[in-house]
Amino acid sequence: MEMRGFYEVLLAPVITNYGPFDLDTLIAIVGFDAGGPISLLTIGRSHGDDFVTYVTCELAIREDQVPSEAGRAVHAESPHGRSPCGRSLSA
Repeated sequence: MEMRGFYEVLLAPVITNYGPFDLDTLIAIVGFDAGGPISLLTIGRSHGDDFVTYVTCELAIREDQVPSEAGRAVHAESPHGRSPCGRSLSA
């Protein structure tokens, strides 16, 4: 599967449950592969929403990343859970 299609399939459940991603991505000057932090997609940040969802899938496309038994998944931090500190979605 080509990269764009891979990410469309991977992120579809997040978009369905939390809404569309903001156009901007939070990135560092030094990329992850060079020792920098991960890049983050956000939902709600550009609109000043009270709750912002942060999503990373930095490792998903890497050949050395082994999928879990549940398959490839995205890791998201969202305040939409029961805890005021947020909820983590991962597989």
